[in-house]
Amino acid sequence: MSMNKKPGQPSKAIRYPNERKMIALKILNILSITKDNNVFKLNDKTTPMQESILNLEDEIKIYFNVGKWPFFKSNTDINKCYLSIVKSVMKEVGIEMTNIYKYVKGERISCYQFNIDNIDVNDNNNDKKYDIK
Repeated sequence: MSMNKKPGQPSKAIRYPNERKMIALKILNILSITKDNNVFKLNDKTTPMQESILNLEDEIKIYFNVGKWPFFKSNTDINKCYLSIVKSVMKEVGIEMTNIYKYVKGERISCYQFNIDNIDVNDNNNDKKYDIK
């Protein structure tokens, strides 16, 4: 069965709302985003976190229209490929990200803050559970 949209068929946003939310929640879990800690610091070095996000590529392609996303248009020309994926997924599911700067020992550090007011977070047994309202 093809996952491509046929004429008259609803968009992926309508066909796969739960799957799209789950991908966003996986990313939030990978980034360790919680109500108490809704900021993550950019890291120029490759980390397991970044690789985990990049490993979601195939799953993302199934449930999102990625044709116009910067990462999928030309993933070799983008610095911080993982960040491009994070921004695109969060935008699609309605989670706002804001670029902020923190100063540590006189050095400016770029961070992203997530507006997760529209998300319920339950932390049971160290398993973060998110529910996008």
